Amino acid sequence: MELTTLIFPIIQIQKHKKAVHETTKALADFDAKRLTFNDDSTINSGSMATRSTGSKGKMFSMESLDECLHGNYDGLQVYASCMELNGENIIFLVKVLKFKQLWLRTFSSSNDFIRARTTMFRAALSIFVSLVHSETANYPINIESPIYTKLESIFGQATALVATRRSGSADMTPISQVTPWDEPTEPSKGAGPDSFAMRAMMHSPKTRNSTDNESREHIIPLSDASNPLDPLAGYLVPMEFDAHVFDAAYKSIKYMVWSETWQRYMNWKRNSGSVD
Repeated sequence: MELTTLIFPIIQIQKHKKAVHETTKALADFDAKRLTFNDDSTINSGSMATRSTGSKGKMFSMESLDECLHGNYDGLQVYASCMELNGENIIFLVKVLKFKQLWLRTFSSSNDFIRARTTMFRAALSIFVSLVHSETANYPINIESPIYTKLESIFGQATALVATRRSGSADMTPISQVTPWDEPTEPSKGAGPDSFAMRAMMHSPKTRNSTDNESREHIIPLSDASNPLDPLAGYLVPMEFDAHVFDAAYKSIKYMVWSETWQRYMNWKRNSGSVD
């Protein structure tokens, strides 16, 4: 009787230990499987993230756009004008760069500060009238309202004088004919993307007359000495005008071109085998 009493608890204890061991093993197996699942999920999600990033492809650098704008930008201008219909952006960027260069040349070669400043104001006004002002540019660039308002406060009055005089003068190139596809020239019947594309193919950088291009750079004469009827004769340049007048607009348009047009243009060149 006493032996039976002792053996029964021992058996129960062994069963309990076995159950505890099996339970512990089951929990360990479950934890191992869970860890394996989590690791696989992490790896898979990481692969998905990598694929997602890779599918976007690399962004071409801002420096590559700068190099293009300072060099041969003809291809980019043709692409922007004909494929994206925003060629005015490229022309604006290039003209602002040339404006900066002209500023340095003008002030370094002239001892007459007022005359040099007047010359540069006229050069800047040509850019504003043909590419920025909403009422005189056929295809004005798209800039933020505060930037436009600031430029309007500097160039608005002079623009009104020039536009008024030009509207009544048949021998001057109408502002309305300035387009983002070409430098201002004599009135043309075929202005538009198609005619620009044709000109771009016909006139490569090697065959263009650089002197002729320079003479057509500004739709507003840089000097009023030869024309007594010049609407800007005697006009006082606003105090706010300086070499940095277009900096904010340039930065805005350049970022837009870099993040959109430049990436698509370079990818198009890559797909066509023109870029490594």
